[in-house]
Amino acid sequence: MHTLMTDAAHPYDRLLDSLRGAAPWATGRTDPAPQTVHGPQDDAATEGESVGALIARRCASSPEAVALHTDDGDLTYAELGARADATAAALLRAGIGKGEIVALVFERSAEFVVAVLAVWRAGAACLPLSPGRPEAWLAEAAHRAKASLVLGRPILGHPSLPDMTEHADPVRDVNAPGDLAYGIATSGSTGTPKLVVIEHRGLTHLARAQRAFCGPLPSHTRVLLFAHPAFDAALSDIVPTLTNGVRLDVPDVPAQSGEPLTIVLTDRRTTHAVLPAAVLRPLTPGGFPDLEVLISIGDVW
Repeated sequence: MHTLMTDAAHPYDRLLDSLRGAAPWATGRTDPAPQTVHGPQDDAATEGESVGALIARRCASSPEAVALHTDDGDLTYAELGARADATAAALLRAGIGKGEIVALVFERSAEFVVAVLAVWRAGAACLPLSPGRPEAWLAEAAHRAKASLVLGRPILGHPSLPDMTEHADPVRDVNAPGDLAYGIATSGSTGTPKLVVIEHRGLTHLARAQRAFCGPLPSHTRVLLFAHPAFDAALSDIVPTLTNGVRLDVPDVPAQSGEPLTIVLTDRRTTHAVLPAAVLRPLTPGGFPDLEVLISIGDVW
């Protein structure tokens, strides 16, 4: 871990060295670090497949592998697929289908992951929202997104999913790469919350890009779901993990930083994690012998 953190700091050291040696009027002309990606990347292999279809195929090909590890136990890929099918079938019976948006109001949990996959299998898009938000904020966000239904915590004025059976026949994913996968509501700090939408193609490219960066993920890989579901950083943990057929660790208790996060990383023997820079400082370098890949992006979420 110490090596990873040192490597991450090198570009900043270079920038600071450049600034120290520059005249005050020349600081705007410091040399940037080499650019590694130039514009949109073409990937013909993603055409014709949605991210939901990729995960469904993994559920079929690796049925006994552990997909989700929670405080209540494990879900295999077969069990994850079956639960997603049951929820998707209930969504279809409720009239949800292609082009619809379903609001997901969950804390970090296995139920959230199941709900995401179910919405995709029904052909719809999901709108993750935080159950900690005030009722009026949730209602406004769901209204602006034109959400047809709510899973998780009910939202006043929006229908919830009726009772569903525990088992259902497999539901075939009908999404195309250009179909909407999810929307994220902004905080509304500059006014009312705004909706940002992402297509399946973008998530598929994300999964392939992370695989290219990290390399093939071995069967012992354990990825931490750190981000709250209301932030799309959560999907950047979920999608690459499940499309690669490895284990996603879903802690019930938030471990935002310091000792709680240290306990989660060590007890679960996390091998891969995506963490905001703000939570790295309290961590002890070298204290995580199982950690193989640490990606630090963003501020807080």
